[in-house]
Amino acid sequence: MRIMLVSKLLLPITIACIQYPFASSWSFQQPTKPTKSNEHNDLKQWLGSWFQNSAWAAELHESHVVSPTVQHMMKGTPLASASVAEKLSFATGPGGRLVERIMAAEQELLGEWKVRKIVEAAMGRLEPESNEFLFDVEGSHDRLCDVIDGHAVVLFSFVDCPWCLLAKRMLDAEPYTSLSRIPPEAIVKVIELEELGWEGKRLRASIALATGRTSMPACFIGGRSVGGFSDGFSDGYEPEEQHLRVCEGSPGMKELHDRDELMDLIVEAMKLQ
Repeated sequence: MRIMLVSKLLLPITIACIQYPFASSWSFQQPTKPTKSNEHNDLKQWLGSWFQNSAWAAELHESHVVSPTVQHMMKGTPLASASVAEKLSFATGPGGRLVERIMAAEQELLGEWKVRKIVEAAMGRLEPESNEFLFDVEGSHDRLCDVIDGHAVVLFSFVDCPWCLLAKRMLDAEPYTSLSRIPPEAIVKVIELEELGWEGKRLRASIALATGRTSMPACFIGGRSVGGFSDGFSDGYEPEEQHLRVCEGSPGMKELHDRDELMDLIVEAMKLQ
């Protein structure tokens, strides 16, 4: 398991270094001549293809298929068992910023592949070699829509994820707590996917199909995804036909908050309830 985890981390780290060579805050000297973008793209594509077809990825995916709950990168790492304070400190520090770059590079290169794998994991198998699956794409999408349309803000979360903690902490502080009314859950609903077992896996797959994103947190405001805590959808993002629940151009919760736009979105969503 540790070997699989290391291999899973090495690929996006390598891609991130190719995509963002030597961040200016590091002590390394900047390259004097930029590497040709097509050479970068060729190497990234090769790395992505190698990972997708590796035995490590296949074994990791199989463990996700048979697991009765959602699985993710933080599982089995020291960070998962760290205290809340330690997780928040990591996510807001240099290590967290590096992970954000890694995840952005991974999303660019492996995003569509990860969506397919998460859907496969949600399907599961009733019996070995069985063609009977546990995931109804349309039915699960309808259940997702019922949840995200029933509250002004819905935040899907992994309990071990530092960025999920940051998102929950943000929504549980001013100015958002001043919006409280009875019942308070009518405004913000937090859903911990691990606690839902197979239903959590199905919801995660439906979120991936509806938005193209596979990481958590996944924040929906007024029934549309604004992305995660530190990532969203670029202005040039062209959603697939099925990605009907995306707020195009949203940079994610943190930047919306910093722009004083998150509150406006929530207030508008409350009017629809």
